Amino acid sequence: MLKRAFFNECELRAGWRFALYVVMVGALAVGLSLLLHFLVHAKRGPGPFTAQHTLFNEVFLSLVFIVPALILGRLERRTLGDYGLPARGAFGRRFGEGILWGFGLQCAIMLLLVALGASHISGLAANAATALKYGAMWGVAFILVGIAEEFSFRGYSQFTL
Repeated sequence: MLKRAFFNECELRAGWRFALYVVMVGALAVGLSLLLHFLVHAKRGPGPFTAQHTLFNEVFLSLVFIVPALILGRLERRTLGDYGLPARGAFGRRFGEGILWGFGLQCAIMLLLVALGASHISGLAANAATALKYGAMWGVAFILVGIAEEFSFRGYSQFTL
């Protein structure tokens, strides 16, 4: 009777797998947060809103959600592709289409803000090389934002439930 509460015909029931995933995500988040606090933040405080800090945070969040999925996927004989992060075609045509739509919409919003007088562009604050460097860093950071956010809601959790 107790076995039926935890297992179906061939594996641990979905609700228990999801609960295990949530516990693993929480434990990893707390463990890494404590480690980072003692290694980094205790010495100089929380970081500012910069490209480097955002990259660091998004790598952290991506690991927190993906590592437990990798562990449970190994036990369930599934890959990250089964949970929505396929290796094949990951940065293909649809990815490029999303980049173009996202960049285009952000440009349209900025143009609208300038046209309505809510913003003003008066020139560049950096040379071209610096602007490209930080543009690339922010680009990678926001790709990681998308991966972390989408996987946290639509990755292992949605697949399992």
